[in-house]
Amino acid sequence: MRSGITSIGMWAKTITVYSSLNAFNRSLGIDGRSEIYVALVDPDGTVHSLIKGDVTEAKVDQLRAAYP
Repeated sequence: MRSGITSIGMWAKTITVYSSLNAFNRSLGIDGRSEIYVALVDPDGTVHSLIKGDVTEAKVDQLRAAYP
């Protein structure tokens, strides 16, 4: 997976899903691959926040507010 990512900085921000991508997306309510998402997820799988689209100050505030 990492071979397709040329930026070392992006490696730290990217996860590799060793599962069915469709099942993973369904479990988070992600409806496709045309948008970027940020998910704040606990180790136990609790999703605290799922934010779709380009970054905005409002979305950063939303993510900060959801941080447990």
